[in-house]
Amino acid sequence: MGLKNRIRGFIKEDRPLKLKSYISSHDVDLDSLNFGRGQRALHLCALYGSGEMLRCLLRLECDAAAVDKDGNLPLHLALQRALHGHQAEAENLLHDLVRPLQQAYPLGQDVENRHCETGHDMLISLRHKIKMYNQSKEQQRREAEKSSEEENERWRRRLEEESLFEYAEQLPRYSADDDDDHGVTLPQAII
Repeated sequence: MGLKNRIRGFIKEDRPLKLKSYISSHDVDLDSLNFGRGQRALHLCALYGSGEMLRCLLRLECDAAAVDKDGNLPLHLALQRALHGHQAEAENLLHDLVRPLQQAYPLGQDVENRHCETGHDMLISLRHKIKMYNQSKEQQRREAEKSSEEENERWRRRLEEESLFEYAEQLPRYSADDDDDHGVTLPQAII
């Protein structure tokens, strides 16, 4: 297994400690490695890695300003991953990958790739996506809460009806014709 494949595996499998150990024992310069299409280790991490792996690579001083053949910075790839991935994962990717990459290379959000997309434009789209997802979740939560309240109200009414029915069943029934030992007529119970 070659050096690049091993490093790629560590990044994809999210094994930052193994990567760090391997890098130090083999004296590897990560920024000199090209993983195809001009991508560096941070590009791979933006595509497949986790926040922990990204922090490890940044501590190893990987260049956040490296551009691949499509003009993408690692920031562009992290934003594309968040935009095209599942909505529930988008907010985590924003916090774990996008923000650290913005801090590592603040000017990166103004760089255009070959598709004329800037990090700033993509970030606005990502924030909109997250906002829409959160609104959708809130709406679903409200609907579930309302449904639960309606179900509770139905059960409360059923229990009330059952309770009244049982109470009525328990009351003794007297007719106007029934006399007790004293010759007093008792009124008929109202149900």
